[in-house]
Amino acid sequence: MQLTKSQLEYIDAVLIKSGVKYWDIRIEMLDHIVFGVEQEMTKGITFEQAVFLEIQKLEVAQTFKNIVANNKKTIRDKYVKDARRDFINFFLTPNTLVLYGIVLFLLFQFSGNEIIRKNIQVFILVVVAFVFVFQTLNRIKHSVHLQKSLEIILRGGSGFMALLLVSQQIESNIIEESVFVISVLVFFPVIYVSVALFIKQQKKYNSIYKKMVSL
Repeated sequence: MQLTKSQLEYIDAVLIKSGVKYWDIRIEMLDHIVFGVEQEMTKGITFEQAVFLEIQKLEVAQTFKNIVANNKKTIRDKYVKDARRDFINFFLTPNTLVLYGIVLFLLFQFSGNEIIRKNIQVFILVVVAFVFVFQTLNRIKHSVHLQKSLEIILRGGSGFMALLLVSQQIESNIIEESVFVISVLVFFPVIYVSVALFIKQQKKYNSIYKKMVSL
């Protein structure tokens, strides 16, 4: 038995009311609940009764708070695993190695130029500020996957800025330039991988989100 759009919206509203604010987690739960509801309705009970029974089954197994917490933990663990894999692949993929080589060349060519160093710092600062603002968007704020992607970008950019600020407190151009070079060499792959992960997840879950709201 195929559920209607209004019935799917009803189940989604029940999940929101139950405290499942993350739409990507709701999508995963929705598939499970819809299947159960359709099976229960074949036994002759009403839609509302079937939803009540499926929600009760979930609550017996664990609270919605625990369901959300467990899903968030699973997602975070997966992101750490994916980030490590992609970081290693960064140094094994020809295209990214060429890009890294170009960055390395430009770095050693212009690392002594204080104006360029300052411009790069300003750029990273703008990126970090943009991430803070971007996180307030409803679709991002209520998506565990996209939040985690931005968190990785934020950590990479913040770490980069922290090292540069520390180096500027030391009255030595050689040390400041050395820290700048090391920071870029370390954090460029981190930021590149995290941005690539974010774009990948944004495309995937924006597509799922559109499907959900158009049901």
